[in-house]
This record gives sequence, structure tokens and C-alpha cells, in this order.
Amino acid sequence: LNEYKRQELINQAGFQLELAAQFKQIDDRLNAWRIPEAQALCAGMEARSGLLVSQKADLALRRQLAARAAELDAFLAQSNDVAAIESADALLDSPRFQKYQGARTIALARMDALRKRIGPDRDGYERDARNAMADASAAEARGGHYEAARLNSRALKSLIIAGFITPSPGNQAEIDRLRTAISGFTGKTFNSAYVLESRGAGREAAELYLQILDVAPQSDPDAVKARKRLEDLRALMPAEQGARGLIDGRLRNGAPVLPAQADRESAGNAPGNQAPQAEQPAQRPGP
Repeated sequence: LNEYKRQELINQAGFQLELAAQFKQIDDRLNAWRIPEAQALCAGMEARSGLLVSQKADLALRRQLAARAAELDAFLAQSNDVAAIESADALLDSPRFQKYQGARTIALARMDALRKRIGPDRDGYERDARNAMADASAAEARGGHYEAARLNSRALKSLIIAGFITPSPGNQAEIDRLRTAISGFTGKTFNSAYVLESRGAGREAAELYLQILDVAPQSDPDAVKARKRLEDLRALMPAEQGARGLIDGRLRNGAPVLPAQADRESAGNAPGNQAPQAEQPAQRPGP
């Protein structure tokens, strides 16, 4: 019996050493910014049995960091600057990411390259934000709540980019105000859409959910809920109505980054929501 217990302990120790080596492999891949390999190793470990609760938690944290790094790479590849900035902030601010100095150095270098690319147009973004906020106030005064939300969204994107290029403490209060105004619109719109959906007006509800995606920042919880409702609605809508194609076009990964591009695209994709000519921002030079 003692020999059996001794062998069991040896086997358990060998298993734990093997797991420790696999964790180190994941960490090495993360540190070298070999994100797909890190994700594959995480997936392989998840499939194994016998992990302790603490090991499952450690694995989940590594998987989350790898997912955030992959998301950042995807946004940079799509030239989705606003989403890349927000994604990088979330990744670099994560205490768990501090220990990956190699990966942190690479992430910072990629964001420095982004800053250099968009830096020359910093003043243009600042002006665009001021103009959009003024136009949003006018739209709100005449009852154009969706138009005002779209303009506030454009202003928010411009301020985020301008602040990323050169931080300006005075902009933070305006950014907070814009986020509050946009979340107020998305919250009311989501409730209205949900009521329409419950009454069987799926197409009308989808159009309101699409409005939320047009204006909501990456971090807006109403955008997450609206995307989920659109995915569910898509499966219920007949293809011949063209509704599936409409939803598919808005649920693609990534979004245009420059406020001018985003404004034009959202106006073109949302049915019956063509923006008035005065709302179009000035064309910016491409990256």
C-alpha cells in the first residue's frame, strides 16, 4: 500500500511539473507576441483533466490576455484606430500583463507606430470634435436624437484619437460627457427596440439595434446586447426580405476608424438614415 501511495505521489508530481512546463510555454509565446501559438496552447490545456482550481484560474487569465492581444492586432490590421486605442488601454492597464515585459514592449512599440501615423492630423481631429459637438447640440434641440448621437459618437472618436496623440487633461470631462450622452441614447433605443421585438416587429427592432451599433463605443454594454439581439433576429428573418444581408453587413468584424469614414459608412448602411449634407465631416488624409 505504501508503495502504491508513493507511486501515486510521484505521478502527481510529474503531472504538476508537466503543467508548469506548459504554463511556461504559454508565457514564452505571450512574451514573444506569438499570440496564435499561445492561444493554441491555452486551448490544449483547457482540454486536459486534473487541473486544480487555481490552475484553471491562471489559465483563464492567460487566455484573456492572449485574446486581448489578438484583438489589438486585429484592430491595428483593420486600421480601426479608436478600437485599437481602447483595446491597448485595456491590455496595458491589466496588472497581469505587467509581468510580460517582452509583450508589453512590443505592444507599446505598435502603439507608438500608430501615434506617428495619425499624429500629423491631431489638430484636425480636435477641430472635428468641436464642430461635431456643436452640430450635435443643434440636432438635439430640434429633436434629432439619432442624428445627435451619431455626431456625439463622431466627436468622441475624434477626441479619443486626439488625446492618444497628445494627452489633454481638459478633454477628459468632454469625453465623459459624450459617453454619458451616447449611453443615454443607446439605453433608450435598446428598450424601444426590445418592445418592438416583443410585439413581433422584428425588422423595425433590427433598425433600432443597428442605430445603437452606429453610435456606441466599443465598451458600451448596450452595443453588446444589441449585437446579440441582431444575431438572434437574423436567424428568424426571411432571406428574401434582405434583412439578413442588412444585419450581416453591420455585424462584420471591425469598423472604419476615421470619423469621416465611419460617418459615411454608417449613413450608407443604415436604411433610411442618410445623413444630411451638413453633417458630413471634412475629408481627412488617409493613413
